[in-house]
Amino acid sequence: LKPFWLSHFGSVSDFGSMSLRTFISCTVVSAVSVVADDATSCLQMDSSQATSSSLHSFSPSGKHAVFYNLYVGTHDNIWKVSEIAREQLSLVDPQRHQLYIFSIGVVKDPWTMSIDDLQIVKEGVFVHLPDGQESSTLQELWSYCSSNSTLSSEVVVYLHSKGSYHDKPAQSAWREYLQAGALSEECRLMPNSCDTCGSRMSPLPFPHFPGNMWAARCDYISRLIQPKLFESAMEVVLEERNDEPDTCPPPGGLADNCYGVGRFSNEHWILSHPEAQPCDLDSSSKYEWGEPTVHQFLSMNGFVQNVKRELLQPAPRRDMSAYQDVAACRTCGLDVSERLKEYSILYRQEPPATWWGWKFFESKL
Repeated sequence: LKPFWLSHFGSVSDFGSMSLRTFISCTVVSAVSVVADDATSCLQMDSSQATSSSLHSFSPSGKHAVFYNLYVGTHDNIWKVSEIAREQLSLVDPQRHQLYIFSIGVVKDPWTMSIDDLQIVKEGVFVHLPDGQESSTLQELWSYCSSNSTLSSEVVVYLHSKGSYHDKPAQSAWREYLQAGALSEECRLMPNSCDTCGSRMSPLPFPHFPGNMWAARCDYISRLIQPKLFESAMEVVLEERNDEPDTCPPPGGLADNCYGVGRFSNEHWILSHPEAQPCDLDSSSKYEWGEPTVHQFLSMNGFVQNVKRELLQPAPRRDMSAYQDVAACRTCGLDVSERLKEYSILYRQEPPATWWGWKFFESKL
């Protein structure tokens, strides 16, 4: 049987016509970064063409791809976001990683951001998507992993310029916490028992890595629904849901975070498959999910300082009660039948015997 999302959106042959027809400008940031055979042709590529031709044409053997979603909404924000980008990209090791920057908004080149002096940027790829969104960068990552020229065992990393949209004190500490796990050696060298890895995985109110920075194997990513289709697919799931208990807020606005729909579908996407085998690194129980509080900053900072001492383990690490105490979503996500129904709608699959949820939802089965 075809997955419901494929039946709903059309055949595989339709994907080409549904690709993002976004005008992009590919900036050559080093002598080796030749964009396709004719660099001028990149100016009229759609994003799927850019992936197959420009990204794969010079991806260095033995390096892991890092996809970086850079968002700058207005020229007034360039200075602030450039500080965030420099901080993050300074942590990406050019000896081990190949960087792909997808710039959404007003910034058309790395020079504008004053990050062009970083070696990882000089040797990387910069693509401007003036009207894109986070799913646009995730789509490029999915296309990269789905290409025949990419090793299925390759581990790719997803980062984004957290704090560029919502400038809050919490964002800086949260960003450092998230990227410490995503870029860790433990995640880069994750065992075969894991296919996704980050600082913290949470099973509630939907499976996700809070803050949405992670590392994952390409063979797993290639099994996922295309990111550009996922938000619409989750709307179908939402329509098919049973009525939630009175203690679960109705979807809409910020409450979409309780269902993994709308803009929060980007966070849900990576762990939406029933065969996902997530692992995480943070052994502390101080932070589980949601926007962190001031009281959790100290624990996060401790994790960042000692990430090399943390032991990667299958996730979720704790039982259901540890993840429930978030007032905003209350009882959302506690019904295992809804999780199984979602898998059936999205992928036409039941979870395997190794699914993390069998033990987690054991009391609800």
